[in-house]
Amino acid sequence: MQSQPLGPFRNEVDAEGNISLVWEGIGRLESRLIALLLLLAATLWPWLSHSVTLDFWRLLHEKNRGGPDWMGLFLTGAESAFIVAFAIVALLVAYRLVFDHKPERLTRKPGKWVYDAGSTGLMQGGRGTGGLSLWRALVGRTEVEIPMEEFNGASVDSYRRITFVTLNAGKRSVRVGRWLRHKEQQQLAQAIAKWQQVK
Repeated sequence: MQSQPLGPFRNEVDAEGNISLVWEGIGRLESRLIALLLLLAATLWPWLSHSVTLDFWRLLHEKNRGGPDWMGLFLTGAESAFIVAFAIVALLVAYRLVFDHKPERLTRKPGKWVYDAGSTGLMQGGRGTGGLSLWRALVGRTEVEIPMEEFNGASVDSYRRITFVTLNAGKRSVRVGRWLRHKEQQQLAQAIAKWQQVK
């Protein structure tokens, strides 16, 4: 695989001859810091949330001492399930950030553009990501395909003071490079525009 640095970006050519524009959305240091925060959250969250639920359970029990305790059992069960699910997701995200770190990548393939969110897919989702969600990112499905005929170029946009590069594809848009600095986002949009002109 060939690599050519272009400031914060580099070009890579895979074994099939497809050219990719690659950049570090989240660096390795940032990935490790975020993973550390997630580990702390996964450790402290069970203790904090369990104590709040126990206090609420005691309050209910004091108001109705002779009544059934089904509410307390329900709250404890629901809280335990939520704590376990949150801890598992946090640990999976932390693991992927540290041990499966991947850069963002935009690849030009025959008839389509393929955007791979890499590690940033673990921290984005919802509207504007082209269907990419945390659940897809957790299982390694961080790619979004855009047919070449639908691609209308790239632009630097912002939403709620967060700037990003929008890959416009008709009614659909995909937000990329949101972890880059504004100047780098402009460079990315320009690089994509140059790519678009190459037939």
